[in-house]
Amino acid sequence: MGLGELATLAQYDLPVKVVVLRNDSLALEVWEQTALLGNPQSGCALHPVDFAAVARACGLKAFRVDDPAQAAEVFAEAMATEGPCLIECVTDPYEAPFGESLQPSHAQHIAQAFDRGEPAARKMARNLLEDDRVALSPALQQHYDALARHR
Repeated sequence: MGLGELATLAQYDLPVKVVVLRNDSLALEVWEQTALLGNPQSGCALHPVDFAAVARACGLKAFRVDDPAQAAEVFAEAMATEGPCLIECVTDPYEAPFGESLQPSHAQHIAQAFDRGEPAARKMARNLLEDDRVALSPALQQHYDALARHR
């Protein structure tokens, strides 16, 4: 949550590996606003920050994963690195942080947020309604039609 810790890791050469899931959004806040409140997101977009560059500026070795196919190789290299390092993983801000744990009331609130003008409804619905996720989630099955209108 604070970038100053990177300088501390470098200063004391602490063997900590930091993983940043970069999505240029307060993505969990997006889903909380929609799933808990039924409102479209507000104030969740972040200015794009190159966290790997920040880590290098603090004196750490840094890695970046843009393609999931690179993840295993990059993580292996990072874990083999002596001392602290940062791994920046570029992720989809519209990926839902839940699946089978989604409650029916949350799915209903998400549909309400979509109906109320959620600007990313189409992208969020696409990810939320992936076949594997729906198969695991009674809540998504129950509210499938209301969510699918926005795909």
